[in-house]
Amino acid sequence: MTTTRLSRRLTYHLVSGAPKKHLKEQHRINITREMLEVNTEILTTCPDARRLPILEALYIIEENWH
Repeated sequence: MTTTRLSRRLTYHLVSGAPKKHLKEQHRINITREMLEVNTEILTTCPDARRLPILEALYIIEENWH
C-alpha cells in the first residue's frame, strides 16, 4: 500500500530498500528498473487514502484464503 506514484516508488527500490538488499545479499545480483517493472502489478487504485489500509487488508485476506 502506498500513496506514492509507481515511478517514484520503483526509483526508491532501485536506490535502497528491501528489494535491493534482498537481491544483493541472497542472489548476488543488482536490481534493475526492468526487473521492477516486469515484476510489479498495481492491484487497484483508490483516490481516498483513508480506504487504502482497508483495501490492503482485504487483498491480504483474499490471498491467504486461497
